[in-house]
Amino acid sequence: MGIPSQSRGFSTFHSEHELAVRAFQSRSARIRACRKNRLQASTFQTKDQREQVIQDTILTYAELNHWEQTLSHLEQEQGEATKMEQTVNQRVDAGVDSPTMKTQARLVVARVRMRTAEAHGSIDILRNRLAQLTGLTADKIETVTDSIPVLPEVKQEDDLASKAVKQSPIVLQAENHALAESFRAKGEHRSLWPSIDFAAQYALLAQYNNYADFYKSFQRHNATVGVSIRFPFFNFSQQSRAQAADATALHAKTDAITAKDKVSDQTLRMQRSVQQLSAAQEVASLEYQISQSNVEALQVRIDAGTATLHDMDDARNQSNEHYHAMQSADFELQRAKIGLLRATGELEDWVGVTK
Repeated sequence: MGIPSQSRGFSTFHSEHELAVRAFQSRSARIRACRKNRLQASTFQTKDQREQVIQDTILTYAELNHWEQTLSHLEQEQGEATKMEQTVNQRVDAGVDSPTMKTQARLVVARVRMRTAEAHGSIDILRNRLAQLTGLTADKIETVTDSIPVLPEVKQEDDLASKAVKQSPIVLQAENHALAESFRAKGEHRSLWPSIDFAAQYALLAQYNNYADFYKSFQRHNATVGVSIRFPFFNFSQQSRAQAADATALHAKTDAITAKDKVSDQTLRMQRSVQQLSAAQEVASLEYQISQSNVEALQVRIDAGTATLHDMDDARNQSNEHYHAMQSADFELQRAKIGLLRATGELEDWVGVTK
């Protein structure tokens, strides 16, 4: 046993047993892996938020374009409805038509004004929203229909659900989070393993303090050796932490499975809805074409004197209704296809955004 004193030379050596070293290194590696997977999970969350902003911007632009086209058509409708109202008023005053026809003409004009007000309100809101998303000035935003890329064809036989599961940032985030919690749980269990510490200390005492004059036995060279063995089997607090980590890891794993199932179901629903909306859009388009043909046929009959002005008015109103139905069907199909592109990870490529 050495004597405390000033010394010319003093060195200390401390090392752990190989088992403890390996356990420590393994736990450190798991901690690093846990942190790495958590960082990757955060990266996937950021990617999902980025894609959400892109999708919101695209849909806002597409909806704004839809309402601008609708407004242009409504302005034409309003001109025709106002002209028809004036004609009906003249016919009622002349006693040709009943006063009811005058009320019907006013109703048509009122409906067009109502839709026009709705279109103006939607355009203002969408421009303001698009200005917030892009940083542009709202009153200077105008859409160009040709600037919207053609949406790719959706084939119903393609397994888009599996592709979406592989590409979805939500699924990748959940999987990395589950893996990180698994590493953390294993690290908590490794803390319950036994460990052995070996410690050695060496001291070289100085001679100028004259210790030899005061002690019968004096040794300049002194060494201390010790061994510390730890058995954390009865560390109940650590056992509780390990069990809690196991529960958290199991919950994270379940969340990852749930995320996969949810993304798969949603993608399949969107894929099938695209098929349904495509059929609805085709029906609306054909109905509009037929209504336009009816208007042209009635114009011929009016010129020939076999149809009335009210027949033409009814045909035009039906044609306008079918036009709005067709426009709504087009936009709903566009919205569904854009959502499907995001689900399969192809949205940024379709838009041409640099990743």
